[in-house]
Amino acid sequence: MRQNPAMTSFWFGEGEFQVFLDGDTDWPTLCGTGTEDFIGTGWGQDHFDDLYQGCHYVSEEKKGLFNDFYGFYRFHVPDPIYFDKDIKVKIQVLGGAMLKAGLLKDMESNPSVRYMKAGKPGEHWSVEEIKGIEEEFFVLVEREDDYCATAYWYMDSPKNELSPLAPLAERIADLP
Repeated sequence: MRQNPAMTSFWFGEGEFQVFLDGDTDWPTLCGTGTEDFIGTGWGQDHFDDLYQGCHYVSEEKKGLFNDFYGFYRFHVPDPIYFDKDIKVKIQVLGGAMLKAGLLKDMESNPSVRYMKAGKPGEHWSVEEIKGIEEEFFVLVEREDDYCATAYWYMDSPKNELSPLAPLAERIADLP
């Protein structure tokens, strides 16, 4: 995961792990809590390795409160996810911040970036709105970070109709 450099004053890992199975589209069949919970780190996210989950890479680069890059994994070996015809897996790109210390700070530093209110499609925070709120509290906002993923699964035969992998140079372009 590469953190958006315009969103460095608040935490990126609040997004849910969501699995849509066998035709489910409106609501996830399985839904977890924050990204850091999904990989077993709980509060915050740092380097650790375990048999089925962990965070094996945390970059040294840090443009804000959190590091710029994270590499993490979760293998569903003890808790497999079965499907018959299709599966869609995603991590909701959601972050959390203190309203003024995090969100307002980023908004004033990057006026072109808009922050959507979590669960309220099309509703965005404004600097004026935040400045008009007296108390400080934690908010969730939709983020725009860069995730890439690899999925492994068992098939019922060695044949498939999947497209070939892109060349390595294309897959790792602009990674540190």
